[in-house]
Amino acid sequence: MKSSKLARLGVAVALSALAMAGLGPVTASAEEGPPTRVGVTLTTLSPEARQVIVDQITLLRRQLKPVKATAAERVAVRSAVRDLLKSLRPVRASVADREKARAEIRALRVKLKASTSAVERTALRAEIKATYSRVAPVRVTKAVRKAVLAQIKVLQRSIAPKRLTRAERVVIEKQIRVLRRQLHSS
Repeated sequence: MKSSKLARLGVAVALSALAMAGLGPVTASAEEGPPTRVGVTLTTLSPEARQVIVDQITLLRRQLKPVKATAAERVAVRSAVRDLLKSLRPVRASVADREKARAEIRALRVKLKASTSAVERTALRAEIKATYSRVAPVRVTKAVRKAVLAQIKVLQRSIAPKRLTRAERVVIEKQIRVLRRQLHSS
């Protein structure tokens, strides 16, 4: 299915080149191969038509080379990746907040040792746990980590050179050959 789409694309490009070159009506289908001239017996191309075909060939040759990201794009993507990686690190409370929490926990433990009521002891234990959790490092969940890593992968692929598949290269090379034949036959 993919190759038939590529073949139709090749035929469409060749047809547009012929139409732009002013070669008259053409017929073609994806199964038949390259377009053929119908009722046209031109032996020379005008300079404008020749230039259109040369421009088409140049454009197709550029498509064969991998497209690389610019230096600015690479810097921006790497900066974004660094920021995303930083977001995966556990977030800790400030030193001052941790010191206050330690002092509060010490005071609560003293109260816990002095307490005689079971209800009061349960409440003090819950308060100690809450204080610990308030200053404990906040860790990223597995789901968030997975989503961030997927986002990083997408960003890294965006600056990788884009290469054509073999089928796409074959179609473009066929288009170049058809256009070259048009130049040499005129």
